Amino acid sequence: MKKIQQWHTPKGTRLASDGGRIACIFARHPAPATPHDLTGLPCVNTRHRPSGSIYAWEFEKSGQAFTVKVEGQLVFNSTMHVLNAALDGIGLAYVPEQLVAPYLADGRLQEVLADWCPTFQGFHLYYANRRQTSPAF
Repeated sequence: MKKIQQWHTPKGTRLASDGGRIACIFARHPAPATPHDLTGLPCVNTRHRPSGSIYAWEFEKSGQAFTVKVEGQLVFNSTMHVLNAALDGIGLAYVPEQLVAPYLADGRLQEVLADWCPTFQGFHLYYANRRQTSPAF
């Protein structure tokens, strides 16, 4: 088998909208210092298909990984809808960094809890170099 390519990118980014909207959220609530501070903040959730469960945000610090179930009035099953809600200032969101890079660069979004973000070692793509592969593969 041959290894094609490996990407090393951060797993996700917790975001807050800027442009005055983030100031409104953090005027009522202090900016989160730890992931457990998110429980009192407005967050935008993602629902998994087909199980229907709400995604628990993943964190890591000093080699200890854990999840936090955040609360919010909006739940989407699409990452793009979650991103748009964050851009509209509805709440904080957990979105892949690659999707939000332009919004972070132009200041429309602000990253929070960056030092708690776990890293994603990347996807691996393999293909067999033989015509006849075993059924297990």
